[in-house]
Amino acid sequence: MTGRNTRWAYAGLPLALALAACGDGGKGNEGGGASAAAPALPAGRLQPLAQGVTEARYLALDEVRKSGATAQAVVLIVGKTPEALSGRSAMIARRETIDCSGRRISNEQAGLYDASGRLLRNELQSSSVGRAAEGADAEVDAVCGAAAPGATLAGWRAAQREAQQPPADLKARAGEDPNAWAWLCSGAARGRSPNSSGDECDRAVKLNPQTASVHLDRGYLRLMRGDKGGADADFKQVLVLEQANAQAIFGRSLIKAMNGAMGPSRTERGRAFDLDPKVAEKVEATYGLQIWPEFRSR
Repeated sequence: MTGRNTRWAYAGLPLALALAACGDGGKGNEGGGASAAAPALPAGRLQPLAQGVTEARYLALDEVRKSGATAQAVVLIVGKTPEALSGRSAMIARRETIDCSGRRISNEQAGLYDASGRLLRNELQSSSVGRAAEGADAEVDAVCGAAAPGATLAGWRAAQREAQQPPADLKARAGEDPNAWAWLCSGAARGRSPNSSGDECDRAVKLNPQTASVHLDRGYLRLMRGDKGGADADFKQVLVLEQANAQAIFGRSLIKAMNGAMGPSRTERGRAFDLDPKVAEKVEATYGLQIWPEFRSR
């Protein structure tokens, strides 16, 4: 779904209609205090829903509550840049009620946050009357369907690293903040940090030795820079921390092929595709690697 211009109309008609229906004067309250408390940025498991031009969406799996055909859910929207969303916010956490049988969404309460996770504004998005679900509301199928969630991310910081470009001044003020360096490493590995010096991932790993995604990012960055031995060491460490990490296994299969070991590479690639049939697409989309046609399937 990369490149799709998804709907986002918090400042437009849906919000205006919602506020009119609720008798609100059109103003959310900075720092909380609208008709209900702003949903917090989710710290638990996040299921990727959709990637658009300006945003990425995730479902907070640990906050889904179903009762018959009705469900309560929290959706996290992450801007591709730190001021990409409504009100120049970096992220939006939206709590909503989903009517699965009628495919309607109501009682949308949104917390708008800056890149550091500070609440900027609390907005009521829709009344109890609600609205019809649209194509961009991928959470409806995720919540109301029976399909397993697949691969997940751990908390809003992981989603931010995955989707959002780091602020230009983040490195200068990162200090010893492990989250800041993990984000800088992610940006370097994904080509989002044109001024990267190459040391961001080394600092990130030092400060986050038990975070598999940081080792994975450094592994692919090293691979793209020709350091096959260093990349393989990182992929091995990912698998110590997460035995079923398909992207690390796939990375090792690429290294084996580069070293001429085509049989072992094929075996390793098969393991990766068993875990995630779309692993090659994900690696290519995430890190910008051009995956050879023969590596797009087992």
